[in-house]
Amino acid sequence: AWHVAGLMMLTGFLVQGMSGWLEISSSIMFWLMLGVSLSLALSSEGESNSRPQQARYAYMTVAISGVIAAIFISGVMLQKLKAEYWLGQAQYYSKAIFTKTDQYIDRIDKVAREDHYYQDQIGYLYYQRLQQRPAHVTYLKARKYFLRARKLNEYDAFIRFHNISLDARALNLRLIKQPSKEVVADMRAILELDPNSPMVYEVRSHLHLAAGNRNAARQDYMKYLQLVDQSR
Repeated sequence: AWHVAGLMMLTGFLVQGMSGWLEISSSIMFWLMLGVSLSLALSSEGESNSRPQQARYAYMTVAISGVIAAIFISGVMLQKLKAEYWLGQAQYYSKAIFTKTDQYIDRIDKVAREDHYYQDQIGYLYYQRLQQRPAHVTYLKARKYFLRARKLNEYDAFIRFHNISLDARALNLRLIKQPSKEVVADMRAILELDPNSPMVYEVRSHLHLAAGNRNAARQDYMKYLQLVDQSR
C-alpha cells in the first residue's frame, strides 16, 4: 500500500512541476487521489495476498491517477493558453484601442487572478497607457495590479521594479506628490534581493530624480555606472 502511496505522491509532484501549482500538498484533489489509491491498495491486500492481484490493483490505481492528473493539467494549460492569447491581443490593441484592450484585460483577470505573472503584465499595460494618456485613474489601476502581483510573489524583483517605475512616471506627470509607502518599501527590498544588480540602482535613481532628491539620484546612478563597468 505504501508503495502505491509513494507513486501517488510522485504523481502529485509531477502535476506541480508541469502546472506550476505550488500548493498541491494542501489541495483537496491531491489528498482525494492519495486516499483512493490507499483504499484500493488495502482492499487488494485483504482480498488476496498474491503478487499478481496486488500488482493489478497498483497498476489500476496508477492508471486512474494518471488520467485524473492529465485532466487537471489539461484544464490548467487551457486556462494558461487562453490568458496568453488574450494578453497578446491586449498588447496589440494597447496603443490604439483602449476599450478593446480593457475587454481582454477583464478576461485575463478572470482566469489568472492568482497568477503573479499575468497580474504584473496587466499592470504594465496600464503603466504604458499612462504615458499616452496621463490620468490618475490609470495610475491607480496599474498600481492595483502591481501590488496584487507583488503579494502573490514577493520575491520577483521585476514586479517591484515596475511598481517603482510607475511612481517615478506618476511623479514626473504630477499625478502624485510623493512615492507611495509600498514603493518606499520596494526601494529597500530590491537592494536586499539583489544588491549587485546595476538595474537596481538605475531604477532607484530614476525615482529619486522624479521625487526631486538629486543627491540620492546621483549616488545611485554612480553605483549603477560602477557595476556596469565591472561587468564588462
